[in-house]
Amino acid sequence: MAKKSKREIEEIRQRQHVEMMSFSRFMFFRYVATFFFFVNLYWSIVLVQAHEKMWVLPLLLIIAIFPTMWEQFKKLHDLSNRLLQTKIYFWVQMITNIVLIFVCLTPLYFNFYPFMHADEREIVIGILLVGILLCFYAERKAYKIENNQDKYYKHLKRAKEVADKNIKKLNV
Repeated sequence: MAKKSKREIEEIRQRQHVEMMSFSRFMFFRYVATFFFFVNLYWSIVLVQAHEKMWVLPLLLIIAIFPTMWEQFKKLHDLSNRLLQTKIYFWVQMITNIVLIFVCLTPLYFNFYPFMHADEREIVIGILLVGILLCFYAERKAYKIENNQDKYYKHLKRAKEVADKNIKKLNV
């Protein structure tokens, strides 16, 4: 394999810088998706240990998150701003949390949360509300990214311009 010239190395570095900036634009989604993955994983483990059949719900949420994780993984080399799988997952998680708030007000509460006492419903509802807010913020952020209205977009656009200008200089 022939050695790459300094020009080629610098061109690769410039392109990778833009790719990494684009990848960083989606960091919030990766962290929130990971958070929900582990919350749902631990919830399903507790339900299985309590011999509750409701363990299927967190398991389905875990399965639903895999396309989102794959979509986020592909963002390293895919510079598009489309977030279809991510938006679908956060809608599913948000709707599930809303339904679970209503479940907390019924006797089914103990089937979904056998590890909590009746007087701790407010804590569970509070946690579900935090999850709803995270999902809502993720949906809002996804909308802004897809429409290039996020704060990070102008920095990314500027970085692309600088990289293109630097690459042109190298090729002259």
